[in-house]
Amino acid sequence: MRRRICRGSALAAALVALAIGAAILFLPMGSCRSVTARPGEAPVTTTCPSENLVQRQRDSLFPALLYIGAWSLVPLAAPFAVRARERGSERAPGVVAGAMLVEAASIISLGGGFLYALFVAPLLLLCFMTLPALGAGTESAPSA
Repeated sequence: MRRRICRGSALAAALVALAIGAAILFLPMGSCRSVTARPGEAPVTTTCPSENLVQRQRDSLFPALLYIGAWSLVPLAAPFAVRARERGSERAPGVVAGAMLVEAASIISLGGGFLYALFVAPLLLLCFMTLPALGAGTESAPSA
């Protein structure tokens, strides 16, 4: 049962992180702006552009792309760490803990990074908590 929980949470964390990253980069996000001539007058123009992050910041994507890439790709190490732990690796919990710390650090970003801390970090925490119980041959088949 622990093996299933550990594998499932690691895989879910990787998939959720990739989905959040794709959503932040490519889903259209709009904001409406109204321009008034003077206080008390009716709005002159209202614009509601609907652009994704890549379109809106195409010339200055560098820092955002670095963070979104790290927060989206680091959880991909968790399923491999679970497999390594099943084969007896002692370093696997450290890999999952590192991924969990990277995801928890995303709380500093209010532009969408907090989604990683809310949805991916708890899945990695669950994986981290069940990972040390795994090892080479720790769970055997039920006896008759």
